[in-house]
Amino acid sequence: MNKHIFIVNPVSGNGKATEFIYNLEMYAKEDNLEHEIIIEETEGKGCASSIAYAYSEVFEDSIIYSVGGDGTLNEVINGINPNAKLAIIPAGSGNDFYRIYKNIGETKTIDLGVVNGRKFINIASLGLDAKMANRANQIKNNSILPMLCYPRAILRELINYKPIEISINGEYKKCTLFAVCNGKYYGNGFPINPNYDLNNGILNMISADKLSRREIIIMLLKLMKEEHLNFSKVNCMFKDNVVLESNQEILCNVDGEIISGKKFEFGTIKEGLTLTTNVPRYVKRAIKTIK
Repeated sequence: MNKHIFIVNPVSGNGKATEFIYNLEMYAKEDNLEHEIIIEETEGKGCASSIAYAYSEVFEDSIIYSVGGDGTLNEVINGINPNAKLAIIPAGSGNDFYRIYKNIGETKTIDLGVVNGRKFINIASLGLDAKMANRANQIKNNSILPMLCYPRAILRELINYKPIEISINGEYKKCTLFAVCNGKYYGNGFPINPNYDLNNGILNMISADKLSRREIIIMLLKLMKEEHLNFSKVNCMFKDNVVLESNQEILCNVDGEIISGKKFEFGTIKEGLTLTTNVPRYVKRAIKTIK
């Protein structure tokens, strides 16, 4: 009997994950399913990783579902057995990686990034965008209008903007941002990496030099139209590893999860995860109810 294991962040998306599970169980009964559904709710940071590890080790032929946002997804990929299949339910506030996941075809093995031993499926970034993501998380946790958290975070961090000072493989530089990309979108739909490739064995590294506030606004406007790589102060390079260091503690946004440090070692994991969209009809029906 096939097993479908749903790892659910109950607070994700202001209740979207909980509503999805309710609809899932209703549609599963209507379809007289011949599968076994196991639903586990997370109870704090790191819990999703432990659940993903435990179930994917025991049931290698199962499908593990990440039910939440990008942060929940990041926890799941840091626990799941590489031989297991992963499906993504877009029940968070941003769902950035889902924007490309839904178009992968039925099953696809992809590369992953890794920073300081932590895997990431989408994007890890330092500088202004990491500060914006951290601010957005703070606003979201204290707001009744979570859909406005990113615009408010952008405004606040522009007011307080300072470039970061880092060395990139030993070369000193002042940067507005430095994004290490596997996927395409971050920050609730900004297409930072339009030339993404999930299977090339390397990471696209996009950086912006020290910018004025006016230049940041210009860059963001270009970014929304996928024209930022033509901006003179935006640089792109392709590497399978890079080391970033700073004299000060700085933030790194890893798939929506914030870590901090003075040294960040990035690398790749070739064919590190198998994604699937080949899920039962009752799952697809429940996904359509997510608003």
